[in-house]
Amino acid sequence: MTDIDPLDLTALRAYAHAALERAEKAAPGLWDYDPDDEEIFATYLDEHLGISRHWIADCMPPYNGPFIAAARLDVPNLAASVLTLAAKLEQAWAENAAHVLDVARLAEALDPLREIVAYGSVNNDPRLWTEVRD
Repeated sequence: MTDIDPLDLTALRAYAHAALERAEKAAPGLWDYDPDDEEIFATYLDEHLGISRHWIADCMPPYNGPFIAAARLDVPNLAASVLTLAAKLEQAWAENAAHVLDVARLAEALDPLREIVAYGSVNNDPRLWTEVRD
């Protein structure tokens, strides 16, 4: 993954969709790692409802095998989670924007009250005095 701003939902969605597309093109089924043969296989039910194994790749060094086999499910699940969380974050931002607007309106409505508290009345505000007093 290149440097993507974690709050750039458009970029995150594009990255997640690309990961899902790659996962769709990969061999289906669960992938298993056979440490004896250092190979990754896709395990699936064949047309006779028997378990079949389809060779995916040789895996050298052997510590990569479990990672690659798990990635078959991890990548699409994580990508789907990114899309779900992006949608929830966007919704929260939209809801928060309405609250921010309400707070701004409230602050504007309270301006005269702030002046009364600070100066005794709106008209007693020294910032409004135009004459110099003795």
